[in-house]
Amino acid sequence: MKLNTAPLRCTTKYCKGLVNVVAARYGNGRTALQIYTATIPPEPELTASVNLPDAPCGVGEIYIKEYSENEGVTAFLVAAGIIEPAVLAQVPSGHVIISRYRLTPSIINKLKEGS
Repeated sequence: MKLNTAPLRCTTKYCKGLVNVVAARYGNGRTALQIYTATIPPEPELTASVNLPDAPCGVGEIYIKEYSENEGVTAFLVAAGIIEPAVLAQVPSGHVIISRYRLTPSIINKLKEGS
C-alpha cells in the first residue's frame, strides 16, 4: 500500500499547517489514514480513520473519525480529493456515530499501485 501525499494545507480545528496523508493497514486489512506534519522528521498529527471490525466496510471504503481532536477532518479529506463527500452509512460506536465513506478512484488506484 502506497499513499503519501504531497504537502497539503490542513485547517481543521486542531490541525493547522502543512501535512501529509499517509495510508497504512489495520490488522484486519482495512485501510487506515494517518496525517503527519510536513516537517523533517515528520510527526504524527492525527489518525483520520477508525477501525470498526464488526461493521461492514467494502473495498475502497473507510470509516472516518470526525469527533474530538478530529473535528473538520472529513471536509479536509474531501477537499484534498482523498474521500468522496457522500456518506455511505453510519454506525454507532460508544457515544458517537461514525460515518463510512468511499475513497476517491485516484486514491484507490494509488493504493493498488503500492500493494
